[in-house]
Amino acid sequence: EENEAFVKENTPLVQRYILNPLLVDGFKVTFRIYVAVTSFAPLRAYIYPHGLARICSQRYSEEMETFKNVFQHVTNFAINEARHSEFEAVRSADVPFDGQRLKLEYFWNQCRAQGINVESIWSKICSSARLTLRAGEAAIGKGVLQHVRYRSNSYELLGFDYLLNAEYEPFLLEVNHAPDLEPHTTLENEIKRGVTRDLLQLVDVERKHFGVRGERVDALFALSSSLPPGTTV
Repeated sequence: EENEAFVKENTPLVQRYILNPLLVDGFKVTFRIYVAVTSFAPLRAYIYPHGLARICSQRYSEEMETFKNVFQHVTNFAINEARHSEFEAVRSADVPFDGQRLKLEYFWNQCRAQGINVESIWSKICSSARLTLRAGEAAIGKGVLQHVRYRSNSYELLGFDYLLNAEYEPFLLEVNHAPDLEPHTTLENEIKRGVTRDLLQLVDVERKHFGVRGERVDALFALSSSLPPGTTV
């Protein structure tokens, strides 16, 4: 009865924990993928092919008593920063970590070396991002039409966080509407400067491409056809 009363008075959120996450050097990892939305009416979005793999500071364990240990199960930098020295003491020197991060390209290359179909994984991530945006398209699009007077300079950069299980199936964890673009490491500086630069080019802040449609975005984002870095066509 207490649970029923809670559900009636609140909006519950049901989550499922993925028990068999893909591990890097024994650590749980999640992936930050950047998506730019330049229009919700109609929906127009682009995905950035470069991203970050974020690593827990303690090696993963499936033992039930460890599930409250955020350093083994949550990859957020703000949480794991306090255990960075402990991470450095146990991590493999063969993996090019930068802090508790890896370049997404490194991860893709490691997958390819094991015969994993990276293009299939990336296609599923793109499809997931597209469907997620579609889910909010009607409500957000209505608000845009009502309240955004100048739609040509209205845009949003979103941070999609994904986890892969041991079978390389992607799971969307959350969407951040205001992803942190402050660089905390050399790698973050490279990725975040790149996404910021390309985003400003995409939305044409300096009006260098005013009246030119399509051609300026092909090398920047492409939610429908983008391939992961390192792919040859």
